[in-house]
Amino acid sequence: MKQRRDPVRQQALATLGLGEGADRAAVQRAFRKLAREVHPDRHPGADADRREQLLRSFVRLSAAYHALVG
Repeated sequence: MKQRRDPVRQQALATLGLGEGADRAAVQRAFRKLAREVHPDRHPGADADRREQLLRSFVRLSAAYHALVG
């Protein structure tokens, strides 16, 4: 019997730019790399719209990370 893929896991992996075989260490590396790029505190000169966009991106990354590592 073919095993069904968990859509939440698939979306979380895609958000972090990872494939199905990614282990916990790969998830952590990808999250940290992307979080450094989009964390609002890393962009102090950004206008309010850009900061809101960055915050949404960071929240999405955080949710993906927690869906994968618990």
